[in-house]
Amino acid sequence: MKIPTAYCEFQPIEEVLVGSCFPPTLFEKSKGLAPKTKYLIRKLLEETEEDYQNLSNVIKEYGAKVHRPTLTEDDFSNRKLMKFNSPSPFMNPRDFFITLDDTIHISGLPTQQLNWWLPLLKDYRKNLHYTRAWMNAPSIVRLGDTVIVDMQVPPGTAKRIQQTLTPKGYNVIIVQTHDFPFKSGNAHADGCFAILKPGVILSIYDETEYTGAIFPGWDVCVLKGESWEKMSPWNQNHGSIIKGENYWFTDKEFDDSGFQFHIETWFKDWVGYAAETVFDINVFSLDEHNVLVTSYNEKAFKFFKKHKIEPTIVPFRHRYFWDGGLHCITSDIKRAGNREVYL
Repeated sequence: MKIPTAYCEFQPIEEVLVGSCFPPTLFEKSKGLAPKTKYLIRKLLEETEEDYQNLSNVIKEYGAKVHRPTLTEDDFSNRKLMKFNSPSPFMNPRDFFITLDDTIHISGLPTQQLNWWLPLLKDYRKNLHYTRAWMNAPSIVRLGDTVIVDMQVPPGTAKRIQQTLTPKGYNVIIVQTHDFPFKSGNAHADGCFAILKPGVILSIYDETEYTGAIFPGWDVCVLKGESWEKMSPWNQNHGSIIKGENYWFTDKEFDDSGFQFHIETWFKDWVGYAAETVFDINVFSLDEHNVLVTSYNEKAFKFFKKHKIEPTIVPFRHRYFWDGGLHCITSDIKRAGNREVYL
């Protein structure tokens, strides 16, 4: 039986969960959809799955083991299974899985969605802890013997983490890791900053906006105005793409001229705009010398070079459609290395 360990985001990755996309032909039989709309949906799903596979191959080439759920059309034939608010349960494992000390914590997944993942974790079954309550794992920052629990994490969960880890020698900090307001209630800490290695942070906000002295003297590369903020001009010109989180799952929602307009506009304009002009700090580190990013940014790449970090561009073309970056669509369950002191 294996023991999961992942004390931070930048020690060498050994095993990782990577999400999966809907089967590309899932909506082919949907009534009321125009042929072109079906084609565009299939194209969206095919390209998303291609990007997942490319990411998986890059991680495998590094030498790590990748676990992905296998989805079929039969998985979505059950209406009860389809009643969840977003595709996160199979696309964004980071939302539901986090390794803390020697335990993989799973939170917020109904039994039906658990069945996609549990067979992949059979070697760790004695070190799994499941709760129906959502932990908000993307806002829990692991840094060796320190675990920073953002205020977005439910208070009861934060207290349980503190009560569990403190006796094991961890310094658990429950704090608002940013002094600025999140753009929305669903924003996560990993969409605001990334710890690349000891003393090195990538951020979309000024370093002065970090709370107190959590990272004193650390070198912070500020990419202010990137990510969602940079998408504002497009949103103002084209309107909101996503009208509701569950619109993928009902034919009635699809049978809408507005949706067809949005999806056509998406493929004609927005994907290119996002891929060419937006740098996402929601990155995934293979180790402290290698980081996966979705695009090029001159300032960020100079910062990487300064700290001897090699970036590899791994496109995720529809990141802003699905609302999940490279960090979101992965969840590290085992990294090499010991519990170090970084602060």
